[in-house]
Amino acid sequence: MNSASVRIIAVGDLCFNGRYRPRLARRGARYPFHRVLPEWREADLRLGNLESPITAAPKTFPSKLTLRAAPDAAAALSTAGFDCVTLANNHMLDFGPEGLADTRTALDARGMIHVGAGMDLAAASAPAVLHCKGRTIGVVAFCLVEQNSALYAGPTTPGVAPLDVDGAVRRIRELRPRVDWLIVQIHWGVEMSRLPTPEQRRWAARLAEAGADLIVGHHPHVLQPYETIGGVPVFYSLGNFLFSDMYWRGCSKTGDPFLTKLRLHPLSRRTGWAEVVLQRGRPAQAQFHPARLGRDLALRPERTAARDRDWEALCAALDAPDYDALAAAEGRRAQARLDWASAWRPIQRRIEMRLVHYGLVPFAVEAD
Repeated sequence: MNSASVRIIAVGDLCFNGRYRPRLARRGARYPFHRVLPEWREADLRLGNLESPITAAPKTFPSKLTLRAAPDAAAALSTAGFDCVTLANNHMLDFGPEGLADTRTALDARGMIHVGAGMDLAAASAPAVLHCKGRTIGVVAFCLVEQNSALYAGPTTPGVAPLDVDGAVRRIRELRPRVDWLIVQIHWGVEMSRLPTPEQRRWAARLAEAGADLIVGHHPHVLQPYETIGGVPVFYSLGNFLFSDMYWRGCSKTGDPFLTKLRLHPLSRRTGWAEVVLQRGRPAQAQFHPARLGRDLALRPERTAARDRDWEALCAALDAPDYDALAAAEGRRAQARLDWASAWRPIQRRIEMRLVHYGLVPFAVEAD
């Protein structure tokens, strides 16, 4: 790779929740990544979305599903060579401002750059500028997810950077002359849908036209297709990269306590990474590498003909003449997948609730 180019590895959601706590403690920080790291040897930069706060703070919204990272999460990210993670997602305030501050402190202690969240709107919206091989790479991150609990930063309040497309366009245009390349990370889309909405595609075109060199999305927990817009690679969702099944307890809006199980849908275990080469004076080169998240919580490259066919078909769907209708139908299928992920068979529910009650699976329950 010549010095005028940078090779980037980008992944989706990195969530060290549930069973990652005992697994990292027992097998070490390198464990989840050990089979894919040899594939990343040639990378100059590694990027991802940290979806689970690294904190021991109490959760602040009793009825919200909360994702708490294992204490060794920052060490795992550092061991895997991640250079920058985005915090602009809908779980970064699960444990309030204290949880956000703890997360930033844990990453800072490892020398890891983070972007997309801060103690006020100016800090949350500030770009990160990475230096690699004598070049500068700007990274901006935004979130577009609706929820009832506090999430977005305000002029004097902590939170994550909201996606306002007009504002994002202005920020890209301001930053673009100051860096060699500019990467946009966005937490957006419909959960469990394998297709982006038509609005997302229009927004991506505006961000590409404004000066983005690469757009990377996450949040749906499944892979979505890739396309090139004006020479700019757009990965609408890179899905889960790390995630664990889990139980979580809380209180409803009426004050009734509950215990719920979250299972990973089989589609959420189909993952992978984007490999993008940015080179001066040439269009970006982008490639997707399929992988699978095993039930042992470790990642495996999965280069099979079936995965290749699935990826090709997924990307080809973007060219459908009736794309709006296709995306709407996929949105309805997404709801059925969400319902599956939280469904319990009656006998299974009674057994597992008893196990949780007696503390036999305490690692899988998010702390109150």
